[in-house]
Amino acid sequence: MVIISDDCIPCKGILILGNGPSLNTQRDLMPEVGKHHTFCCTRMYLWDGLCFTPTYYACNLELVHMGIEPQDPPFEKLKFAISFDGEISYGWYSYTKSPDEPISTDSEILRSGGTMPFIATQIAVRLGYKNIYYLGVEQTGRGHCFDPEGKVHPFIPHRPFKMTDRWSEMKELYEKNGITLRDCTPNGKLNEILGYKSLEEVLRDYNC
Repeated sequence: MVIISDDCIPCKGILILGNGPSLNTQRDLMPEVGKHHTFCCTRMYLWDGLCFTPTYYACNLELVHMGIEPQDPPFEKLKFAISFDGEISYGWYSYTKSPDEPISTDSEILRSGGTMPFIATQIAVRLGYKNIYYLGVEQTGRGHCFDPEGKVHPFIPHRPFKMTDRWSEMKELYEKNGITLRDCTPNGKLNEILGYKSLEEVLRDYNC
């Protein structure tokens, strides 16, 4: 488990980027997004709209072994490898995930069963972030920002009830602990669960 003191985090807000095709509609805002703390996930290095180096990066360690993810993806502070057995890989901070682990703010095991932004959220909370915003997290099974039609990289959606239940559970627990989750994904499924705030508004009001 990674623990970082508060003085290592100059602000309490972070933008978590999924790789949904809606990011292409927000491409012009990416230079401004890159001025803040960001958390990118699986295969984001393939998107030509990523004009900044993310603060953090996370992916499934299995994808690194398969050669789908690079051993050294772009990141500024930390990169995280997630696996079911907690395997250690050189240069990565490792987290174990489990579908049976309760969602929490401090457990050394992460709750699996959602998308990688779901995992990244749990890590961000453990790093001390209190305001978490999401981009490109459609949860609708429509492909990726780097392959909108899913012709090269097939999209495998999660079952809708799993997505709804787990994100709802996360929001309820985290808000009780003073953590705010808001979706900035245009027409994303999480709009209904987390509440929607436009990316323009978030960037305008960002105080860090």
